[in-house]
Parts: sequence; C-alpha cells; structure tokens
Amino acid sequence: MSECWLAVHRFLFCWVHRGPSSYFCCPYEEVYVALRLAVLVGLAWLATWGCYKTAIIGAAVLAIDMLLFNTAVVFETGGLGDPLRSIVFTMIAYASLAVAFAPAWIVFRFGSGAGARTWDQLATGIYQSVRTLTTSGPETAFSAGEKLFASFEMLVGIYFLSIVLAGYLSWLNGGRAS
Repeated sequence: MSECWLAVHRFLFCWVHRGPSSYFCCPYEEVYVALRLAVLVGLAWLATWGCYKTAIIGAAVLAIDMLLFNTAVVFETGGLGDPLRSIVFTMIAYASLAVAFAPAWIVFRFGSGAGARTWDQLATGIYQSVRTLTTSGPETAFSAGEKLFASFEMLVGIYFLSIVLAGYLSWLNGGRAS
C-alpha cells in the first residue's frame, strides 16, 4: 500500500477514534445524534431568517463530520457493535445529511428576498434536499449554481448509500468493508 493511502487510513482511524464525533460516541452517541439533528434543523431555520453564511458553514461542518465518521467506521473499525443500533444511527445520519443541505436550497429558492413564510422556506429547503439527496433531483434547477449543487448532493447521497450503508450491511453477513 502506498504512503498516500496509508496516510488516508491513519487520518480515518484518528477521526473515528479521536475526531469530533468520537468524543460523544460510545456512552452518549444517542444524545450526540439527536443533538446534531436538532442543531441542523436550527441552522436550516436560521437560514430562513437570512443568516445564510452561518447556516451553510455550520451545516457543512456537521455534514463533513458525518461523512468522515461513517466512512471511518466502515473502513477502519472492522465491525459493528450492535448492528441494529448502527443501522438506525446511520439512517438518522442520512436524514441529517438532507437537513444539512437544506440551508443552501433555502438560499437558492428564497435568497432573493421572496416573501415566503419561515415555515414554507424550511419545508421547501428540506424537501428539495431530500429529493436531491435521494437522486430524484430537485423539482427545478434554474441556475448553473443550483445544477452543480444538486449534482454534488446527489453524488454525496449515492456515496452514502452505496459505500457507507452497504459497508454496514455487509457486516451483517459476516463480511468486512475493506
């Protein structure tokens, strides 16, 4: 294995054992997963009030943490503690990813100052994000920015389902992801 790939493995190993998510995992993982989802909903709500940069940056940090942590678990831990618990938390992470992308959709749809109610903006942002993350695509993508963002979100959704969730499921049959 080349030095480059060894460095990637070391990084993922450190992320799962000493990264931000690992501080809350083990005894408090349920609290962390619920708190992370609540913070993401709060950030999406913040975007409806026009605090776009804060909401997008905060959501991006949490989304990157989710992707890195779940990738590290699949490729570096070697197995699941409790398979059902891990699958449930992984699906909550997938839903959390959809909420993490919602602030950007709120900006795309309502950033020009359209007078929609806060609840409508939040629901539309989450709906567009869920549609896109599941690769259905947004209802409409007008600008080049929206199209590129939708493409990126679809790739993240495919990655999460095909690599992360499939890796967990392979362990249920006695396999190993790496």
